[in-house]
Order: sequence, then structure tokens, then C-alpha cells
Amino acid sequence: MIGHFHHLFEIETDRFAGAAPRPDAINEMIGGDELAAWLHGRLCARGHACGEVYAEDHGWDFEITQDRRRYRVVCSCDFPEEGVPETCHFVQVAQTKGAPTAPDPLLAEVRAILAAEPDIAIVSDAAK
Repeated sequence: MIGHFHHLFEIETDRFAGAAPRPDAINEMIGGDELAAWLHGRLCARGHACGEVYAEDHGWDFEITQDRRRYRVVCSCDFPEEGVPETCHFVQVAQTKGAPTAPDPLLAEVRAILAAEPDIAIVSDAAK
């Protein structure tokens, strides 16, 4: 996977403060489905070819194909206890196929979508 990247955004927001347990999740104490559905909708509206959101044990994923590149977007939050909402969420963007571009246009677009929302604070924005 030389040349591919993995980027992590940590955000704070009350917008996606669902609470555990999530009956449709693989890991019911891992959220992110609301954030994934919202981000998926924003990216689709901007013309990106996004696959369906699906549950994994680490969060809620969807794939994006853009030109000859493929990406995986993962949205998650860890619930501290059952029934307690969480405001700290994570968005991971990983390029899984294709030649990298710098700056990467999809990564820049995810960053812009998050930054444009007044009720979402980007706490961390870092390559992993």
C-alpha cells in the first residue's frame, strides 16, 4: 500500500449524539451511524460515487470510487455507557487503491464539509 494514506479527524458535536446500544450494529457500543449517513449524503450530493453505509465492529463504513482511486470512510464514536450520548466522534479517510494525489481532493472535500458546519468542531486533523 505504498503511496496510500490514512487520515483521522476527531470532531466534537451534539448533532450526532445517539446513544448505545445500537441494535443494528456489529458492536452495539460503537456508534457513528448518524454521522456516516450525514457525511455519505453530503458527499453523494457533491457527485461522489459512494457505496452504501454498512456496520463493522469498529464503526460505520462506506466506500468511494473517484477516478482510479478507491477510499474507505469510517465514522465512529465509543459510547461510555449504555444510554449515554457521546459528542466525540471520529472520521477516518483511507485511500485503499490507486495513485495518490497531493493534496488529495476527497480528503480536502471531507475536511471542508466538516469545517463548514458551525456545530462541528474539528479537534484533530492528522495523518495516521
